Amino acid sequence: MKKLQFIKKAVSGILCVGMLLESGTENLVYAAVINGEESVSVENSDSTTAVQQELPTGLMPVTEETDEAVDGDEEYSVYDFTQDDTETDNLLRSAGTDDSDWSKYGSRYFYNQMTEDEKSYWDAMDTICMEYLTTEGNAVNTSNGGYRMQAVWGSKLDADTMSNVAKIFRYSNPQYYFLGTALYTVYRGNEISKVWGIYPAFGVGAERAEATDAVKIQADTWQQQIDSCSTGEKKAEKIHDLICDKVYYNQALVDNNFSTENTEYSQSVYSVLCTDKTVCAGYAQAFEMMCNGSGIDAVAVTSYNHEWNKVRLYDSWYNVDCTWDDQSGGFYYNYFLRNDEYYDTCSQYSKNCHKEESYWEDYLPVCSLDSGSSWNTPGTLPEITGKADNPQIMAVDAGNKYYIQMICGLDGAQIYYNIEGRKPVVAAEKNCLYREGFYLDKSRINMIQAIAVKDTYYDSDAVTGIVEVECTHNYVSEITTDPTCTTTGIRTYTCEICGDSYEEVIEATGHTVVTDAAVAAACETTGLTEGSHCSVCKTVLVAQKVIPAAGHKWSEYRESGKVKRKCSVCGKTETVRTLPKVKMVQLSKTSYTYDGKSHMPAVKVTNSAGKKLKEGTDYKIKKPSGRKNAGIYTVTIEMKGDYTGKYRKTFQIIPKGTAISGVKAKKKAFSVSWKKQAKQTSGYQIQYAVDAKFKKSVVTKNVNNTKKVKLDVTKLKAKKKYYIRVRTYKTVKVNGKSKKIYSGWSKVKAVTTKK
Repeated sequence: MKKLQFIKKAVSGILCVGMLLESGTENLVYAAVINGEESVSVENSDSTTAVQQELPTGLMPVTEETDEAVDGDEEYSVYDFTQDDTETDNLLRSAGTDDSDWSKYGSRYFYNQMTEDEKSYWDAMDTICMEYLTTEGNAVNTSNGGYRMQAVWGSKLDADTMSNVAKIFRYSNPQYYFLGTALYTVYRGNEISKVWGIYPAFGVGAERAEATDAVKIQADTWQQQIDSCSTGEKKAEKIHDLICDKVYYNQALVDNNFSTENTEYSQSVYSVLCTDKTVCAGYAQAFEMMCNGSGIDAVAVTSYNHEWNKVRLYDSWYNVDCTWDDQSGGFYYNYFLRNDEYYDTCSQYSKNCHKEESYWEDYLPVCSLDSGSSWNTPGTLPEITGKADNPQIMAVDAGNKYYIQMICGLDGAQIYYNIEGRKPVVAAEKNCLYREGFYLDKSRINMIQAIAVKDTYYDSDAVTGIVEVECTHNYVSEITTDPTCTTTGIRTYTCEICGDSYEEVIEATGHTVVTDAAVAAACETTGLTEGSHCSVCKTVLVAQKVIPAAGHKWSEYRESGKVKRKCSVCGKTETVRTLPKVKMVQLSKTSYTYDGKSHMPAVKVTNSAGKKLKEGTDYKIKKPSGRKNAGIYTVTIEMKGDYTGKYRKTFQIIPKGTAISGVKAKKKAFSVSWKKQAKQTSGYQIQYAVDAKFKKSVVTKNVNNTKKVKLDVTKLKAKKKYYIRVRTYKTVKVNGKSKKIYSGWSKVKAVTTKK
């Protein structure tokens, strides 16, 4: 096993450096490969980013290709989206169940959030790919000598939306291992279709069938081990370990700019299940496939150069990056079940590599909980104590239909529903994410079920009953019978929601005089005064006058980062302005040298528009006490006015340095003395090495006594030149823990030991 081999080689090195890890999280252990052997090195926090920047990625960019429709496309052009389905038919199709055993490996998390037209396009691609997966039908030959899927015709989507749906479909269905990285735009007259290319080895049905069998055999083999785990958390860990233990990162392929991708399959789960090398795309799709196949919701997401996972355990989402956990000679858990904040703050490189591409916007789940995993332990998931409030399904009688609306008392919760009579789920099956009210045939009202979900909460119970509510009515008036001289007219008011209506009698006009009814002014529309005219001669008797619009009666409120207002008369809402966000909070200086004086750096705060904010108006500052002695000081910046939030920034006052006053060569030894520096210091640190840049054979000595200004160094090599430097340090308390802060190094002195 990869990790066991690594541990045997690394354990002795870890024991050697273990005593250096006195400052907890300020030092990290990293594994490196030197001349084919694993070694362990200790890096301080300043070096963490440099090490993490070496972690691999490997997502191939999607290439755009074009092709013309062929006979094979016509043969499979059975996905007609032009017919006007009823809303109930749309809901039934969107929330349908999947029959194939292969479908369990895919995720419907993003599908459930899409529009009906987007779902239709997804369903068509799914039908085509499932046929490729379960039959020996050949793919379509392209004009450039490759293979692609059959085209999908009749979609109402524009080209960009079609591309986005195709991309999300591919990353949500790892079981379709044969899909390549080329996205074809297929033309048929003025109509286009966006479909995926297929790896050359999988274009012919018989050959693809053999590959499909190999994929299923490996998946089933793993599934037996996964099923033996008692909890979803343990299953996710087992899947992580199985993947990392089986494959190695294909650095050679990346170095060669993926020139042999058509035979390496690095962007497909096939590279993990059927070879021993892959890149981030293979890791992520294998983890997604096995999690979903094990009943654990998981998705794969991408940045500009990387692919990783989000997995749902105990109804909350976590990030997983198997690629970055699978290091040379072993695998770890640094990036296993972590929250978004960890991925964004552990290093700038991590933040850049995990910044999702724009087409994922509005789809992604929030990952706010964290396992606290480390390099060698998978961590422990936080305990969930809350449960989402049950949603309420409200139905307004609208004749032969109900107008359905849903609410949940838990702020920020989402509601998933279906009209299939089964419990809705977030991702494992096709359901609908509730966004707005809809009409439903009364015959299906007992089949509707809904749940509420929110990160950090357990899902609510499934709600099956409806609450019939009185319609608040939104009447629209229409004169259905015009009045005449001898007969009355009728004005009919009809509710747009439920269809309820009532009539208003319009008085007869008489033989000569016709009354022109007054129209009340609304908030935005003018009204008319009552007038009259002769029905015979059409002469205006009393001219109607325009009544100015009444204007809105606004009341302002804040919502979703915006200042909005609502009219108390007509209910209209509009955005007044968008509240700016804080973009940057920084100190003018983060380090001072002790000089006996008090120090306080200037604070600069800017918003998302680049405007510099004002202290007192937009924020207030709480200065730390003291700020004179050596130590680490925290400045608290609390936002006010249009801005919210609290920020903490630190600066330090380092002790004053010292200088070497003399060095003396001795027999296989030397002595070094330095100038005493007692103020705001706890001791001295002496370093010597065999090169002036202190890269080779560096030895560090601490002197925990400010009165001692000389050190004898013995047991050295004879007639060897050594370079020496000294600095001071001060031990301070930070969050209850001791931490050393150091001055700058003195000038380097050299000495050659005697024989």
